[in-house]
Amino acid sequence: RGRGRGHRVLAGRHPVGPFGLLANSRGRMTMLARRLCALDAVIPLRTLVAVVVAVVCSTAACTREPGAPDDLLTAGKAKYSQFNEELVIRHFFDDRRDGFYVDVGAYHWFENSTTAYLDRHLGWSGIAVDAQASFADGWREHRPRAKYFSYIVTDHAGTKEPFYLALALSSTNPDHVATVTGNDPKQVRRIEVETITLTDLLDREGVEKIDLLSMDIEGGEPKALAGFDIDRFRPELVCVEAGPTLIERREKIAAYFAEHGYRRLDEYAEVDQLNWYFTPAE
Repeated sequence: RGRGRGHRVLAGRHPVGPFGLLANSRGRMTMLARRLCALDAVIPLRTLVAVVVAVVCSTAACTREPGAPDDLLTAGKAKYSQFNEELVIRHFFDDRRDGFYVDVGAYHWFENSTTAYLDRHLGWSGIAVDAQASFADGWREHRPRAKYFSYIVTDHAGTKEPFYLALALSSTNPDHVATVTGNDPKQVRRIEVETITLTDLLDREGVEKIDLLSMDIEGGEPKALAGFDIDRFRPELVCVEAGPTLIERREKIAAYFAEHGYRRLDEYAEVDQLNWYFTPAE
């Protein structure tokens, strides 16, 4: 049929038909337009459109980011976190992309990290804080979307205070690190670290909204929470260490979140017995 049913020549140069609008601003047909016009010469328009729509929809389905697997909590394995924190966080956010976290007690950039999966696989960014400055280079190299800071996060700021390191454990409380050294002072190293409140740090860095707050600072959680304006930043999920034997710490943490209108997500208790998870009650 020559140029195909329904086509006409524009200024003697290019066919114009159902796909002629795919020409560029100078009236020149794009490669896609030429191919579609050629197809229309032998395939009815309605059939061709149906094929194109099917291909586009199929491609979109292939590239769409899926949510978290349905069996994540029962059959999933954490890739980075020490326990099941990573699985709970992924489940809560349904593998949401491009969120913002604050990781207090961030430690190593991937070892035992509750936020590494979010950063490396889901495009999240955030603030990471730990008293140990030695981890800063690893964070800068491997997790450039995060800003790493070395502070003791507590309920006051601007002082330098002792911080104790023993094997893989660190804390502001020397008695706490003694639990892994058998009270052997030779295995404990003391350093001096500047203090800051979480609110001061977030204000300084211009943070306005938090999706996830993760906090694991070996007994320092109640004081760190006391220096955090949770009513203003209102994180959607908080993961905080509250081991089953830490009765006094648990009471203080529970009271803090109840006072600020958060509820504990009891459905995660069986999956992770070391940490508590909180979300706004309303």
